[in-house]
This record gives sequence, structure tokens and C-alpha cells, in this order.
Amino acid sequence: MSGDGGLQGIVKDCVAFANAAGGRLLIGIEDDCELPPADQRISDELLERLAKRIPQLTLNVGASPRKVTEVNGGEYIELTVLRNTNSIAATSDGRYFILGLLAQYEMLTAQQLAARLDLKRTADVGRWLGRLPDWEIIKTRGRTRGREYYIAPRILSTLDFKGNTTLKGIEKHRLRELILRDLEIYEEAAISEIHRRIGLEIPRHKIRDELRKLVMQGLVGRRGERKARRYLLKKKA
Repeated sequence: MSGDGGLQGIVKDCVAFANAAGGRLLIGIEDDCELPPADQRISDELLERLAKRIPQLTLNVGASPRKVTEVNGGEYIELTVLRNTNSIAATSDGRYFILGLLAQYEMLTAQQLAARLDLKRTADVGRWLGRLPDWEIIKTRGRTRGREYYIAPRILSTLDFKGNTTLKGIEKHRLRELILRDLEIYEEAAISEIHRRIGLEIPRHKIRDELRKLVMQGLVGRRGERKARRYLLKKKA
């Protein structure tokens, strides 16, 4: 098991176990054998390396390695992987890493993904996504830098993901109705007041963009400039 290349298969198995029911990996026993070789010894350094590198190469994976000595004197590693019920486990590279990010943040724009992946161009996000959108594992909406990415709800339900439900990924038409309803009730408000009432988890730029559209469509009026600006239904302008 020299270098991280020898760990890749183990890491992927850990992710699969964590997203299913959990389980144990027996490292050092061949598939067609019941016992490890009698002269096989497991070093403490190897155990420490596994304990250190698995968390570094994965997201949301709980794994604990221990050395086991069999009746023939041979040693092997028993790697216990815990079931992950509160998030999606993933490897920390490429497509699996993006799945872990989207599960953690619910929804990210192309610009936000590029920043978290340390990419210079948002266009490079597609290289990391691979065919996940084609397979409808990751869903998208919007265009260019403002395009939003999120995991398909059917995938989350299949993995028994029970994260918190939020308004962060709210659809535009629903956000529009929330804003209009808020102004109907409170008559006049600053963007910060609207934001606080309809949900602070909604990105502020979404509320600002929707208000701008409503103003352009003549449905909402505005008074004041910059920080003093307030919005109201057009019929009250």
C-alpha cells in the first residue's frame, strides 16, 4: 500500500459503506482465504497512516482501523466504517468532492463552486462535474456565473439524507411571491427587513435581483437611495 494510489480503492469502499449501512473492511486477507498469511505483520505506522489519510481523502466518513491477530499468528487490519445518516460521504477529489460540497451547502452557484475548488475560471467547473448533470445526479438552473447547482432530490432520498430543509435554493417564482406578499402586509420596507422576514438563509443577492425585476416590471416602487432605499407596492407609490 505504497503512496495514496494504494489507498484509492479503500477510500471508495469507505465512501460506499458510509452512504449505505456502514460495515467492516478486512485489509490483508485475500478474497478466497479465511485467514491472513501466518507471517504477515501490520506495522503501527500503517495503522497511523490509515487513520490520518482516510479523513484527508474523504468528506463525512467516520472510519476506525485496528490491528487483529488471527489464530495462525498472522495479522490484518479491520477497518470499521460508520453509517452516515446526516450528510453524504464523498471522496475529496473531482465529482465526489462536488457531491459532498453540494450536500453540505444545499446549493452553490458556479462562482461559489469555482472558489471552493480553487479554480481560476468558472468555466472549469464543468470539468469537475463530468457527466453528473447528464446522469441527472446534479441538477442546474440559471446561466453562466449565476448558474446554480444542487443534488437531485431523488438522490438525496435514495441515500436516506435527512439534512435540514431551508429556503436557500428557493425557486425564483416562489421568491417573487414571498416578496410581494411581504410588501402587501408591511406596505413599505428596506431590503434588509424583507430579507429578515422571509428568510435569512436566502442569499441576499437573490432578493436584490428579484426586487430589481419587480421595479422594472412596474409592480414595485422604491424611495430613497442606497442604504436609505425602501420598497413598496406600486399602487402605493
